[in-house]
Amino acid sequence: MWVLNNVASSIGDPNQRLASYFLRALVSRASRVCPTPVNFNTATGGGAGGGPAFHRRLMSVTELAGYVDLIPWHRFGFCASNGAILKAIQGFPRIHILDFSITHCMQWPTLIDALAKGPEGPPMLRISVLSWRPKVPPLLNASIEEIGHRLANFAKYRDVPFEFNIVEVGIPQESSSDIVHYDLLLRQLNPSQLNLRVDEALVVNCQNWLRYLPDEQMGSSTSCNLISCRDSFLDMVKNLSPCIVTVVDEDCDLGATPDLHQESPLALITFGSLSMHSRHSCPKTALRG
Repeated sequence: MWVLNNVASSIGDPNQRLASYFLRALVSRASRVCPTPVNFNTATGGGAGGGPAFHRRLMSVTELAGYVDLIPWHRFGFCASNGAILKAIQGFPRIHILDFSITHCMQWPTLIDALAKGPEGPPMLRISVLSWRPKVPPLLNASIEEIGHRLANFAKYRDVPFEFNIVEVGIPQESSSDIVHYDLLLRQLNPSQLNLRVDEALVVNCQNWLRYLPDEQMGSSTSCNLISCRDSFLDMVKNLSPCIVTVVDEDCDLGATPDLHQESPLALITFGSLSMHSRHSCPKTALRG
């Protein structure tokens, strides 16, 4: 690994970038089994890149918008989901979108713009998001309150009646590990907590969310008893009786198996394609690359 650390660069060619990112993932994976005293946050990237190879940089809202536009599956997923939602909510005067996603509401400006262009005028739109999200990229340097304020301003500009709600869930924000108590999260997702209203058409939107819910069966006496947390979440969504459920995810379930040997080829294909695509979309030194 030290040899790779000296030759792999996060700002090199696509193969060097891929080696750098896979090295970071390998160190992270290995440290779960055998924690290392080495501080990889200060490790150098080696090669021509140098600098902190294992540093997680927070993105600005503008950078995130550029990232979403760069990554084809985000752009396609947003377009497909919004198209399905627009068809499902036709004729409803009040819409409530329950948003489970990791992309910080970047999907919704396009939908708001489409609603503003409706021949019968826009419906009342309410979007609810959780106060918690998995600690996975993309990471943003803005709070969910700021994101909601930006959405509200855009909706006002487009003359779309809008309300933004944050569903507070009691999940510890700071922890010494990345293990999240998903069962605790699911037990809090009920109609009362979600503030559902009978006069609204409910839309449940899942963007790159389901993969972070464990698919293994749970044996404790909790809401995930005898079924996986993923199945428990889907049962919860079904019981809410939404008019439509949209699910978008990458065709690469890296969380389905703990076997590193099985995961690695899938990850190589997925992220290798992204690395090659980004080579033609932005220069090597671009932060979003």
